[in-house]
Amino acid sequence: MNMRGPSPMSYDEAAVLQREVADRLLDQLDFMLIEPKVILDCGARTGYLSKKLEKRYPNAQIIALDISTRLQESTLRSIRLCSGYESLPLQKQSVDMIVSNCALQWTSDVSRCFREFQRVLKPEGLILFSMFGRDTLKELRESSNVTGKRPINPFLDMHDVGDLLLQSGFQDPVMNMEMITMHYQSVQTLFKDLKITEEGHIQAHRLPGLMGKNRWKNMLSNYEKCRVDDAYPASFEIVYGHAWQADQPASSFQNDAGESLISIDSIQK
Repeated sequence: MNMRGPSPMSYDEAAVLQREVADRLLDQLDFMLIEPKVILDCGARTGYLSKKLEKRYPNAQIIALDISTRLQESTLRSIRLCSGYESLPLQKQSVDMIVSNCALQWTSDVSRCFREFQRVLKPEGLILFSMFGRDTLKELRESSNVTGKRPINPFLDMHDVGDLLLQSGFQDPVMNMEMITMHYQSVQTLFKDLKITEEGHIQAHRLPGLMGKNRWKNMLSNYEKCRVDDAYPASFEIVYGHAWQADQPASSFQNDAGESLISIDSIQK
């Protein structure tokens, strides 16, 4: 599926992809039997998804959380919080549903985020999310080819994300993916959109400095080979996932080394 990227003037104008994915994410709720009273929008940015949730669940309390203070500019009636995703400022079992759109790939530890989600979700609560997958920006990755540099952060494979959900104590995880290709008038326009939407964790907007003048020119020359009908493609692998909290949340989880860790709260004195 192809979508044309906008001129970068503001976050909302540049975030065409993020809005489209948010709409597709919400469509999945049509098939889920849940009437949440408290919803956490994790990675709310300017509040596009939070506003949609407000309309869909008018009686629910929406908590719009983002690491950026940009959220303060929105017109939400929701509770607004500025926080990272790996340590949520919420009480245990205080949320019925967590929705996160194109945000989790920027955390340093997705597993830790899932454990936090597991902590704050009520029994039988739902987690629904989208994130960028492994083949995101493959054209830029292949064209840059910078030895020893990381101009594009690595993204997780869809199956690994599903494994992390299970390790964190969630039940019945369902994973799927789709490729969305944006087209830009120039490679520079792509970089500007990445910077504006703060997908700059990719560091694509820093490539000229990382590469040096010659490597920058080589990257542009390599990307030129990808051009189709006077437009430059940028592929995004969108990974969708959802899972349920158990009737009784898990008291233990596995770390990256496969070791089972037990919550102190679960130890009987």
